[in-house]
Amino acid sequence: MSNPVLENGQLYEVTIDKLNIRNKPKKNGELLGSLSKGERISVLAASGDWKAFLYQDKLAWVFSKHLKAV
Repeated sequence: MSNPVLENGQLYEVTIDKLNIRNKPKKNGELLGSLSKGERISVLAASGDWKAFLYQDKLAWVFSKHLKAV
């Protein structure tokens, strides 16, 4: 896994019906919740194909292939 790269709050929108939120940038990370299509997040960091944002006051990760910059 590469070191996270800071993204400085870039806004992204979810492009699929349900996007899982994980506690680490891996598909087997603990499931913390999900986002719905059209929801927007402010991304703080990226690691490979994953983007990090604040979720319930903690850093959480989503798979970036299902996000688009807005």
